[in-house]
Formats: sequence, C-alpha cells, structure tokens
Amino acid sequence: MFEPAITRVKDWGDGSLYLIDLPQELRGYHHFISSWAIKTETGNLLVDVGPAATIPLLRQALKDLEINRVDYVLLTHIHIDHAGGTGLLLETFPQARVVCHPPSQRHLLDPARLWQGSLEVLGEVAVKYGPINPVPDGRLAETAPDVKVISAPGHAPHHLAFLYRDCLFAGEAGGVYFDVGEVYLRPATPPTFLLPVAMATLDRLLAFNLEGCTICYGHYGWASSAARMLERHRGQLLLWDEVIPRVAGKRPGRSDGDKELISAVWKELEGSDELFARFYLLPADIQERERYFITNSIKGFLGYLLSGPGDQGANGPGHNQEYEGRNPGLGQEQRPGGGYLSGSGPQTHWHGSQGEKAAEGSHKAALWPRGKEPGQGQQGEQHQNCVQVHLHPGIGQAAQEHPQQVGGQEGEQAQQQEESKRDRPALIHGREHH
Repeated sequence: MFEPAITRVKDWGDGSLYLIDLPQELRGYHHFISSWAIKTETGNLLVDVGPAATIPLLRQALKDLEINRVDYVLLTHIHIDHAGGTGLLLETFPQARVVCHPPSQRHLLDPARLWQGSLEVLGEVAVKYGPINPVPDGRLAETAPDVKVISAPGHAPHHLAFLYRDCLFAGEAGGVYFDVGEVYLRPATPPTFLLPVAMATLDRLLAFNLEGCTICYGHYGWASSAARMLERHRGQLLLWDEVIPRVAGKRPGRSDGDKELISAVWKELEGSDELFARFYLLPADIQERERYFITNSIKGFLGYLLSGPGDQGANGPGHNQEYEGRNPGLGQEQRPGGGYLSGSGPQTHWHGSQGEKAAEGSHKAALWPRGKEPGQGQQGEQHQNCVQVHLHPGIGQAAQEHPQQVGGQEGEQAQQQEESKRDRPALIHGREHH
C-alpha cells in the first residue's frame, strides 16, 4: 500500500489548502488522481475524492491533517477516477454533504449503470479503481457556503468548476496539467466532444474576476494565474481545431478511430503545440499512461470534426463509449431560460440566462513552488454565502430520463456547432462516422 503524499499549497489566515496525491496500483498512475482538502476554522471541504481503491489513503491523509470532520464533498464530475469512492468515504464522515451537478445525483444514489459502464470502457483499470458504492439518500446538495459552483461542460456534460476564495478548482475544464519544470498541458476531450461547448465553458470561467487566483487541476497539481492558464488552454483548443482538420483533410474517408490518422495527428501536434510537445519531458511511466488518454482526446476531436452538423459522434450521441461508460451521458438540467442557481441555504432559485453578473472581487494569492510549503500567505477575500451554478442551455433534459443519451443539437448549441463548421473544407462535412 502506498503512503499518502500531502502538499500544503496555500495558507489563509484561518486555514490551508492541501493537495493529496492518490496513486493507484497501475503503472504510471501516480501524480494523476488527487483530492483537494480545504481545512479552515469555519469548515472543511474536499474537492473530488478519487476511486474506492484509494479511499484508505485519503482517510489516512485526512487523519494526518487532523481533519476529523468533512462538511462538504465537491465533485467536479462523476467519472470513477474523481467520484468513485464517494459512497465509501461517506461511511467515515456521516455528516458530509455531496455537491454535484443535479442530473448526475441519481447515478450516485444508484451507481449500477455507472459501474457497469466503467467496466465496459475501462476494463481492468476500472477493476483496479474498485466498485462504486452508493451515496446514501439525503446526503446530496446543490450548494455549499462560500463556494461558487459553475457549470463547466466540455470534458463531460455534467462537469462543474468551483471558485472558493482565491482558488479555481477547474477539474478537467482547463485541460490536463503537469509541472515538468515547464508547463505540460493537453486537452481532455474524449468522445463525444463538442468544441463550442468547451469554448463556452472557458469563456464563462474567464468572465469571473480571477485576478490573483490559483487554478487547481483535477489532473494534476496547480498553477498561478488561473486566467492566464485558461487562456493558454483556450488557445490550445483553437490550435487543435486548426491542425486536426488539416491533417484529416489529407486522408479522406478516415474515421475517428483510424490508427494511422491518429498517429498523423499526434505527429503534427508535436510540431505545432509547444505545450503538448512537452509530453516527452514526462517520466517514462507517466508517458505510458498519458498515451491512452491523449489518444482518446484526439479521437474526441476527430469525432467532432468528422461528424456532420446533424451528428454528434459515432451513430449519434447515444452510442458513445465515453458517454455510456465513464460518463453516462448526463446532460445539463434545463430550467426555463437557462441561467444559474444561486443561494446558500435550503432555498435555491433559478434565474434567467442573463442573470446577475458574476460577483467581482479582488483575489490576491502567492504561488509556492511544487513540493515547498508556503509561509503565511495573504488571506483570500471571503466571498459571501453565495453559490451560483451557471447552466449551459444547449444540452437537453432528455439526458435525465435516458442517461446514455446526451441532448442533441438544440437551441444555442446547435447554432454554435453549425457556425463552427461553416468554414471547414467540404470533405470534413458529412463523413460517415464509424
């Protein structure tokens, strides 16, 4: 059994932020899955908890940190590597409430289909992660005090980001990050991927005042200047959107699963994307792990590019292994007019898509080098008890009834999708998608 690795990332006047590494018993699966622990005088929070296999590690780490009570568990999304151990962890912390995207709640209460899909997609990796225990009824919440809860679809349609004090917990909305002395960054764009949705999420996050904010990644670690890192990832997605069609255009008739096409795309990206090219600075075992996930991200981009305006992946959105497995196709919960959820108590209210402007506050923080404990940092400005869920209106409510299907191109999303494809070469349009 591994020992828990804990890094103190940030100090506030009344508490600290810690990164807990959760290495799996799989080659290269270290410095990959983690949990963020927030310990303050007013309450303790966890952001993502990892799979069941490493809940003993997480429990030990919390014990070492003298965290004997967890008030809220914030889940960026319910993929097994982020949320699979939630039910098991709650056995230790019976008072904890779980915040996740509302339509995904039923898959935490009854994870049978989520677990089955994980087995079908991930195979032995899912077995190593361990089974998914249900979250007890009555333990779910949509809000948490002092946390802004922001809808962030792209990597998954049920993805959230959390803004707490001077930290943005981005999950995989800002890509996958690794500190190799320089920045290694790549998209997390598994099938079925919709570029306009991911771009809208980045724009939504950048609309907040992120001055002085640290970005905390789902995979792996943290970086200063959240806004700058989100902008870099935004530029990276646009670059991939230029490079991949160019490569695919030279190979008509290919599908998103074509190994030769994927290899050609990878090679072209190495020469075009400096952030991605630092893949070769990663340790050898982490490179081995990353190859699988990079291939999946390229497949997601190819699926988006090769599908016609009326298609969202292989045989449509309901027939995609990512959305049927690790992500069971949970769509955004539609409310009249879209909008966001706000409130901090038992009463919550849905507002129209125009809504209120995101609260603007001054956030000041210092960045400490990886592995070095900081001194007493500046206290992040306290937010008022306000929670906001900004909903993207483009993914339909049908996903709530049929979790293996993600709402099609309706409303704003359909318009974004068609506009994004309008200027692409004709050979990219309408390709048969296997």
